[in-house]
Amino acid sequence: MLSNSTVLVTGAAGSIGSEVCKKLLQLGVHRLKCYDNSEYGLYRLSQKINNDERVRYLLGDIRDSARLERAVFGSDYIVHAAALKHVKFCEFNPDEAFKTNVIGTQNLLYFAGLCPNIDAFHYISTIAVSGSHSGTYYESVLDEGQSFTNSYAETKYFAEFQVQNWEFKKPIKRRIY
Repeated sequence: MLSNSTVLVTGAAGSIGSEVCKKLLQLGVHRLKCYDNSEYGLYRLSQKINNDERVRYLLGDIRDSARLERAVFGSDYIVHAAALKHVKFCEFNPDEAFKTNVIGTQNLLYFAGLCPNIDAFHYISTIAVSGSHSGTYYESVLDEGQSFTNSYAETKYFAEFQVQNWEFKKPIKRRIY
């Protein structure tokens, strides 16, 4: 399956994204598009995966619609690992957290829906979406009436809500991790 596929990974230079990229290459992906907003991060990623010829490094921000659209088209799968995740930064800049985590995810979902090849949308979430909920938190139930103490958790909750409820015009599998 992956041997004929093109996979776009957002947040590719981050700790989770870079591990996903390495694993996809080990599994034999045909083409890997590594999308990140850090030129230095993409350089470090290229060193980790030894400049594999199957990889394209794409510098861009998930909030930049034009660039993101070009990255999405031609992809068969999307792994969305990009997020503004530094809790303290999010607290000082809740608008930036919202723009990146919620609007950026909406942008990606929108372009995935327009792309004829997209088969699956994989979203990297966080246990922080459980917020103030106490007790067992089941992945299958996002909304437990929880509240949030920081912008990171709240914006990741809203982004995950978007992934779960986005109405694509064609069937696209969704996986939330």
